[in-house]
Amino acid sequence: MNLHSFKKEVFVSFVFFVHCILYAQPQAIGQWKDLLGFYACNSITHSSDWSKIFVSNRNSIAIYNTTNGEIETIFNKANGLSDVDIKIIRNHPAQNKILVCYENGNIDIIDYSTQTTQIYNLSDIKNANIIASKKINEITFRNNLAYLACGYGISVLDVNKLEIKESYFIGKNNAYLNIYQIAFDDSLIYAATDSGIIRAPITSVLNDFQNWKKFSANQIPLGTYSGIVNFNGKIYAGYSPYTRNTANYMKDTLYTRDGYGNWSKSFIIPGSSNGTIIKKTYTFNNACIAFIGPFGANAIDKNNNQVFVIGNYSFGNQNIKDIVINYYNNYPSGNPVISYIADDFHGFIKTIWDAAKITIDGTHSKLNSRIKALNGKIVVAPSKIDETGSPNFYLEGVFYYDGEKWNYLRDPNNDTIIDVTDAIIDPNDDTHIFASSWINGIVEYKNNKLFKVYNKSNSGIVNASAVNLPWHLINGITMDPNGNVWVSHPITPSPMSVLKTNGQILNFNLSGFNASFTSRILYDKNNLVWCLLPRGNGILVYNNTTNFSPMSTSNTRYITSAKGNGNLPSDYVWAIAEDKNGYIWIGTSQGVAVIYNPENIFNSGNFDAEQIFITQDGQTQLLLVTEKVTAIVIDGADRKWIGTESSGLFCFSPDGQTQIHHFTSDNSPLLSNNIVDIAYDEKTGDIIVGTDKGIQSYRTNIIGGYETFTNVHAFPNPVKRTHENVYIKGLKDGSIVKITDLAGNLIWEGKSTGGMITWNLYNLYNQKVSDGIYIVYTTTTDASEKVVAKIAVIN
Repeated sequence: MNLHSFKKEVFVSFVFFVHCILYAQPQAIGQWKDLLGFYACNSITHSSDWSKIFVSNRNSIAIYNTTNGEIETIFNKANGLSDVDIKIIRNHPAQNKILVCYENGNIDIIDYSTQTTQIYNLSDIKNANIIASKKINEITFRNNLAYLACGYGISVLDVNKLEIKESYFIGKNNAYLNIYQIAFDDSLIYAATDSGIIRAPITSVLNDFQNWKKFSANQIPLGTYSGIVNFNGKIYAGYSPYTRNTANYMKDTLYTRDGYGNWSKSFIIPGSSNGTIIKKTYTFNNACIAFIGPFGANAIDKNNNQVFVIGNYSFGNQNIKDIVINYYNNYPSGNPVISYIADDFHGFIKTIWDAAKITIDGTHSKLNSRIKALNGKIVVAPSKIDETGSPNFYLEGVFYYDGEKWNYLRDPNNDTIIDVTDAIIDPNDDTHIFASSWINGIVEYKNNKLFKVYNKSNSGIVNASAVNLPWHLINGITMDPNGNVWVSHPITPSPMSVLKTNGQILNFNLSGFNASFTSRILYDKNNLVWCLLPRGNGILVYNNTTNFSPMSTSNTRYITSAKGNGNLPSDYVWAIAEDKNGYIWIGTSQGVAVIYNPENIFNSGNFDAEQIFITQDGQTQLLLVTEKVTAIVIDGADRKWIGTESSGLFCFSPDGQTQIHHFTSDNSPLLSNNIVDIAYDEKTGDIIVGTDKGIQSYRTNIIGGYETFTNVHAFPNPVKRTHENVYIKGLKDGSIVKITDLAGNLIWEGKSTGGMITWNLYNLYNQKVSDGIYIVYTTTTDASEKVVAKIAVIN
């Protein structure tokens, strides 16, 4: 098997300092932005002079300047990286190139050695026909070569030529062999494996398994070795065959091979006869050897003196995934050792005397279940409960973007809210948030603080006593125009409940409902409450025009796939939205359907859903009929944004018959084709996309219309002729926009959808306009309001 035939390809190139400026600028129209913060990190490395620290949160890499303590830039799939699910990052000590290795074997190389930073992609391993794991466990640099310890063997990457040079399959008969780490001495290459330490002469043919020999049990124990390094002229191997379920737990051992070829037992903690657990082993500046275990990290120098140790932090328990330690042989006496840590619980951490978090803004984790956006604010509920109803026991609280920064709505000392499944922003007060908790009930937040919890003990909300569970099982949540909060209430006698504005809870009981599962809930313009039943039971609709009347056959109805009773494509329903015409768009396991007459549900008229026919590639088919539709949202132009479980994100025209966008992880920065939820913010035009890999935003040119003309202006302004578009913002929906030259000649005209309109810098004859000043005349359809603005077009 040969992996070195693939040629390198330049993925993206740009000037480094320009990128830093661009990253700090507002999100541009048509641009993606990752919203995952660095609250859970998994890998870290440093530049050779320690001026920069590079840290990964699995989807992104942040570059931290140790001189000024600032984040210089962040790389992710939206601005240069080719993939997500980063496994490990390592910096070549001499070449200033970062190897970014992904879980699937894909590799990016960030070359920051000159003023122009470039990112190269090497997909050899990812695309190779290998049935073993393609994960790259660790990287060892030797001269200009990077030796990759992989799940199948060893691959050698030439850091100068940026290509895979060769690969070694060194199990018996050239079989796959899982390699954890690689080390060298003057004559041998060593590999830590699941079955022992193997070695081969450096000058031998390394892709021949017969040249690799295992040290015998008489020399060193057989079994799993988590790591191997060369430190101070000796080979150190971490023997780690034990787990928590064995009597030998905490008895991993460090073995040392001296220059004479003799192995001897050492201890990770000096002066201790006890072992620990060795997860990773590193050396730094050839001055100390460091170990990561489940209880922290420590390091010893060449004289076996402990020079660094860290366990739990003052702010919580550690879960160290990776570490770099800035320690030298001539370290001034009494000075603290500085380390930088990638921690899976607390993110990016710096230690001097004490540990301190380095905060990089974003969502607290990649988790997301439901997303809502309003007036530039975003709330994210992180716990997704599947149809089995099994809790996750997440203590993640609510992620809330206040327009400037992300907030983590959870007090780690006092807040015991578990499994927040949905959340909404009060349209009358965007600092006021309601959330649903699978365990605790209805949760109310004010000004970023937990305000009140409504549960069985203080409000009469029903719990899951019917199935002998002490939990409240609140799933979906929404708010009606009067400020009453409605929630779906699965596996109880009450499919839904409402928290009235007076603070009282009203439960709507329905006979025979105890075993049913409810998820999303929608309150529409007709005062109908739609409650999805995703276990194949369709939709439950309650008519609230009777003002909180008890559920009965006259005001409650099941919508199913039966003709005359909804005619849904499938009874497995996952998504629902109401468009600007009051039509109800429904996402099922077999595509999309629309109920055009929801008002007929309770007046004996026809309300059957209709599927939409769409023509693609010369063929007519039903809209997304082969897809499980997981989310639907309507933007300011009444376009339909539809998320699927496996095919990414779609945008369709208002009638659903024309595809405008189809974003996938292959053709765009989209993190994953598995879309969990979508939200639309009419203030910014952002589509907020939640995937199983994290949350992103995509900025559209569609914003909500203003109630009156508000600061009508064009941007960018001035605009270069080479620019694709200029945008005129601050309009009422449906505004008439005319653009003339200074002589009054009509150049272009259009009608706004929402609060903004796009001009492509072409005239009515489809010709690019000349340099000059252009006048923008805007008026409402009834000419009751008029505003004039100017645009400067330049070379």
